[in-house]
Amino acid sequence: MCLMVDRCHLLKGTVLLVQDTTTLNYTGLGKCTSGLGPLKQRSDSSRGLRVHASVAYTQGGRPLGVSGLEVWGRPLQEPPDEREKESRRWLRGLRQGFELGRACPGQRIVVVGDRESGIYERFQERERREQAGEENVELLVRVHVGRRRKVNVWDPSLRSLILRSIPMQADFRQRVRFRHKFWLLSQGGKRARKRRKVETRVSIGPVELQPPEALRKRGEAGVEAWLVHVEQTNAQPGEDPLEWFLLSTAGALSKGWAKRIVRWYEARWSIEEFFRGASYYSIPRFSSGAGAVLPQGAPVRRLAAQDPVQSEASQRPAVAVR
Repeated sequence: MCLMVDRCHLLKGTVLLVQDTTTLNYTGLGKCTSGLGPLKQRSDSSRGLRVHASVAYTQGGRPLGVSGLEVWGRPLQEPPDEREKESRRWLRGLRQGFELGRACPGQRIVVVGDRESGIYERFQERERREQAGEENVELLVRVHVGRRRKVNVWDPSLRSLILRSIPMQADFRQRVRFRHKFWLLSQGGKRARKRRKVETRVSIGPVELQPPEALRKRGEAGVEAWLVHVEQTNAQPGEDPLEWFLLSTAGALSKGWAKRIVRWYEARWSIEEFFRGASYYSIPRFSSGAGAVLPQGAPVRRLAAQDPVQSEASQRPAVAVR
């Protein structure tokens, strides 16, 4: 992390700390090694390891280094202790963002994550730390629509605050709306769609993110945030249109801020390139002979040793903005 901090000190402005989880499939080695776990559902027959990484990037998508890496085999049963659950990795990732923020007080650190990272407790912790004086760390997540997150918004027709689910929040009390075009590149794989040009309509407005129902009943207050809605307008017949609901703790009611938040989220795809390049170093190349054994900790060493700044794969951005 020291090398990454040195690089961050050379920057002026914003560092994006992008976090995501991937899997390493070792199903064929299940009988000759230990420590592997199911990859998706706990009842799956596939076996391998799960990898959670935090990689820092400039706003232009240039990698700065790896700040955190976790590798584990998923247990067959859900851990009874809340502190041992897999979702806690997202809180640990946020705390890495605050560590980086303390090491680089002159930069804004934006912790970026996809839908799985939208845990309310992360917004709570970020707000508590801001009130304690750690003000240079922001949080940006894509909303998981299935979790039915709710926000308090002003309804101009009723002239009062009402509670709504995020997908139903289309009429902001105040908003900025504009059109945004970019190229969405293919991520590879059998089911991946080809590179395509996406035209979108973008809106931004202030909301108060509400806690889960159990916390609301206990009187837990909401967290102020900015909701950005990105909606594709040029989807082809039969094609699912792109639609993002982004929640950011940083923002303002302006076109410039809406564009900035969208581009921060677009940088999230760079970690997919990191995983693609890192998997080459992490998956051992075995001979076809019997008795091959996966050395314990080998994937961890290979992944941790790979510097994304030196990785050719991570130099190509996954989203080209125009």
